[in-house]
Amino acid sequence: MNWSFLLQLVITILLIVLGANWLLSSFLLDFKRDLTGVALSQQSSISSVRKENETAYYRSILVPTGFPLTTGLGLSLKYKIRNGNFGDVWNAIMEVSKGKNIIKFTGREKSYSLSELNGMAKRIFPKLSNKNFKNIGIANSIATVEGFTLSLASMMTSIRTGSIPHFLPAVPRQRLEDVDVLIIDSWKSFKMLNGSEDWYKLIIVCDDPIESLQFDANCDVITWKELIDGFTKDTEYQYTPPDDNSDDKKLFAYVTSPWNGTNSFNQICLVSNIAEFIKGFPLGNELNSNEYLTISTKLANSSASLQIWGKLFAVLLHGGSASFINPATIDCESLQETTLLFTETKDVVKLIDSNSRSGLLNKIYLSWATNLLSEGIFTKIARIEPHSLEKLRCVYLADNVKDAEVISTFPEKIPQLKKTNRRITPSTEQLNKIRAQLGSRVVLELYCPYAIMGPVAHTNFYDYRVFGKSVDDNVVCYGTLSTTLEGKMVETETNPHLNIEKKQGMLCIRGFSIGKPVESDRLEKALHLAERFGGGEGWMPLVGVFGLFGQDGCLYIYNQ
Repeated sequence: MNWSFLLQLVITILLIVLGANWLLSSFLLDFKRDLTGVALSQQSSISSVRKENETAYYRSILVPTGFPLTTGLGLSLKYKIRNGNFGDVWNAIMEVSKGKNIIKFTGREKSYSLSELNGMAKRIFPKLSNKNFKNIGIANSIATVEGFTLSLASMMTSIRTGSIPHFLPAVPRQRLEDVDVLIIDSWKSFKMLNGSEDWYKLIIVCDDPIESLQFDANCDVITWKELIDGFTKDTEYQYTPPDDNSDDKKLFAYVTSPWNGTNSFNQICLVSNIAEFIKGFPLGNELNSNEYLTISTKLANSSASLQIWGKLFAVLLHGGSASFINPATIDCESLQETTLLFTETKDVVKLIDSNSRSGLLNKIYLSWATNLLSEGIFTKIARIEPHSLEKLRCVYLADNVKDAEVISTFPEKIPQLKKTNRRITPSTEQLNKIRAQLGSRVVLELYCPYAIMGPVAHTNFYDYRVFGKSVDDNVVCYGTLSTTLEGKMVETETNPHLNIEKKQGMLCIRGFSIGKPVESDRLEKALHLAERFGGGEGWMPLVGVFGLFGQDGCLYIYNQ
């Protein structure tokens, strides 16, 4: 046997295999990748200078340094540019949809067209626009047709008469200043008022009017059904902006947290949040008239609903439809029409676990799909329900900061970072498994509920990178900051081990989606904290949120 020939053959085969692998990874895969490695490694714009004890300013590459943050819809008013407000948004939604698009609510088999919802809200509006009413307290879920139409009517009053919707976590146990109207879900809740009904000039009960006969109320009480009685479908909503272009500065809503801190949000917060969501879709995957947004009802509970309006209005603006779904009953069949899903991670994991297939072929498909995703190539080969999930194209996973209550109180003392390897948020490898099994993109979002409208940060639509276990055990990558915000890391005396030179520290943000504390003591504390960590230049320290900015410009938060 010619050993020299065999050796040459083996070497030749090895060179061919290595060459093919190099050609595949260096050239062919590049043509299939959704986003290049260079783009993923440079996701933020960074200011050229920084102050002592803090990092440079970071913002999404979509709003480079020197350009304005996302501040509205960029509408025209004669020779000026307007940011817009709710009136502009709802006017455009009705013009685009012609009232035909639908929203499906919980507890109802029927879907409601926008012309019906608009007609109901306009029927309710005269009752809420009473000049004697200041603010309208809403303690009902937005995922119900009653809660949605009453919220819609309240938003109409915010730009017409100045009465502001006030989203509440529950029926108040103490009197809230300026809340003259209270919206509650049932007569059971009315009974629990136990005399506090005298605090309000009007109470609206979203329950059967027949049961009202059981109650002898001393105040003005009316049901939702009585309010909408006689409504007609209406495909129009007329709105003419004032010449002084001031409506974006008017209040949009008050939001009270479960720990009784109230923040106010201007109209510019709403329109900036809508514009930010629209801007997050890459070329070729933009929002369109075929969108169907499904929202978890847990995210639509009254005061928590602050985070849904941007996505919902953005989809409706493009002629899409929406629905609300109970996360306890979510399954593949209920998502047949869904193109965009907004929920929490645990709901998606439960969905996948209940539909996973354990056969050898399915395991091969899943392994193949996750390997391709880690290379930046999107595939649907391992999708668990090819028919039911055919239209699903993006899932938004809502993740909250560790302690929103601490952030809301603006404490003088900064807590110490206590790292842990116990990770609640899915690892980057687990996120790719979710992408593979759902056959859709997955965007991980970080929220600071009740204080900031919309996400603080979110991952890129095309970011499928997998980090090493040591990285995933230490930090969570939340992508870049929202285009409505810019941020920096600051040093804290209680955490000297966080090195500002390595871009580590406590996160501070500023921008156009941050709420303003209503209570004078909280506002004073917020201003003092902003002066201490930001020089009073509009910065909001997120107390207890520790992390770093990576070389790729993304925000990484330590596991705590």
